[in-house]
Amino acid sequence: MIESRQEIIEINDCSYIAFQEFLRFLYLKEAKLDINLAMELIPFADKYLQDDLMKISLEFVKANRSPSNIFTILDFARTRRIEALNTSCIWFLKNKIQVDDVFGLMQYLSKEHDP
Repeated sequence: MIESRQEIIEINDCSYIAFQEFLRFLYLKEAKLDINLAMELIPFADKYLQDDLMKISLEFVKANRSPSNIFTILDFARTRRIEALNTSCIWFLKNKIQVDDVFGLMQYLSKEHDP
């Protein structure tokens, strides 16, 4: 392996901040998460077999679903084939989204694409 002959090991599949939190979790068993960082850590933790970090990150994402991020989370769950998160998002859409939330989201999205 080339890594055994080099002093530097490159990790290209996560951001610097995500890697810091990954190391924090390995050493301290704690992580300072936000929704984007948690979603970045889920596949990274899965790849490196850190089930506890993956579980904490998934729970954080589930606990922080909102009308403004639910479609981003749903897309993430479907792209990564995380069935439990996908099911959780569908439940949220069916039970927690109000008509006003949908109209607000539609207005927000239409402003985003207006010239």
